[in-house]
Amino acid sequence: MTQSKSKQQVNSKNDKPSKIKMMSRLSDVTQKIASQNKGSDSEYAHLQYTWNKDILDRSYDYFPRVSNKAIGIGSFMGALEIALADEFKEVVAVDHKSYLPRWTPKNVNFHKANIDSASWKLPAVEERFDVCYFIETIEHLLWSPLPLLKWVHGNSHL
Repeated sequence: MTQSKSKQQVNSKNDKPSKIKMMSRLSDVTQKIASQNKGSDSEYAHLQYTWNKDILDRSYDYFPRVSNKAIGIGSFMGALEIALADEFKEVVAVDHKSYLPRWTPKNVNFHKANIDSASWKLPAVEERFDVCYFIETIEHLLWSPLPLLKWVHGNSHL
């Protein structure tokens, strides 16, 4: 009885994704995206990595123990969303058009929404997203951010 309980505790500790693994995956994905792009897109991929790395590092400890769904609003080339794909059952990448690479994992789904317009629509959700990333996006809004922030608040845990 004690042995099965301790095994159960170990398994529940291992349910949370490895921070080192996720940070490494983010670095690898960024390098691959940068190498497949030229000029300013390649430079931007490296720049984007600097803040994605910092934000992932700071937010990791707040992830639920078992995470099923993540969303990135303003995903651009999707480095962060692709890095999260190994640890989440479903990752949704939102932008006004898909810049995701052809090799994007199958569990990363693109959702088209032009949040610069007043008529954007984000995915209808049956269960809340465990994690929502909204990085380098709010400054692009031409309208009040309140409706979008209310959607994030009502449809995600973190």
